[in-house]
Amino acid sequence: MASVVALAQPLEVVSGEDLEAWRALPRQHVPDAQLIAGWQVFIERYPSSPLAEVAWQRLDQTGGLDSDWASAPELQPVLQRLERSHQAHELELQRRATQVAVADLNADGTRDVSVPSKFSLAVGAGAAFDGSNVLGTVSGRAEYGRVAVIGRSMAAQRPYASGGLRLSASMWGPWLEANLDSNGRVDAQLGGRYRLFNQYWVEGSVGGCLSDAKVMPVARVELTRTFMGKSTLVTR
Repeated sequence: MASVVALAQPLEVVSGEDLEAWRALPRQHVPDAQLIAGWQVFIERYPSSPLAEVAWQRLDQTGGLDSDWASAPELQPVLQRLERSHQAHELELQRRATQVAVADLNADGTRDVSVPSKFSLAVGAGAAFDGSNVLGTVSGRAEYGRVAVIGRSMAAQRPYASGGLRLSASMWGPWLEANLDSNGRVDAQLGGRYRLFNQYWVEGSVGGCLSDAKVMPVARVELTRTFMGKSTLVTR
């Protein structure tokens, strides 16, 4: 299926850094996680480029949207503008008597659109400082929107476990996380994360732990892998 924006505005009229970045993206018929991540990064870096609309349309068509990424508050104005622009291009092309297919439409004129899931799972491993010892950590997380439930196993001289709740402001953070461990200690930490590639992230946080009526500093660094929920098709 041809790209609506590519038909409305040929690539030859686009020039500069955004075109070079677009040409550097992988070329393949079946998008993989690397290409999907590349489209997302392109939109973040060049939100005003005509090619950002092409990237947005392809994310929509392939169902490859990362729900965490798509629901980030700082991206909402950009994505809403791209969707409005995309719809305007569709209407303009439909007004013209063109024989080029510009969209997959149902018999009643509606279109099936992929909506990313707000649910995701993540696993991670890393190291932590609990106020007195350096520990190895293994974690699991279930997240819906900006709220996540976390379980973690830690080991130094002897293993113990913790469970907690995380509230995130955006896909990158900051987040506030509170945990209660099997030794009866409570900690609260403020953190953020950085995307390495695809769905692999480095997460870091610092805070305090209440133990035996004393507050001790705590910190944690983990490498995590996120698994997104399945997108849902809706008719518009």
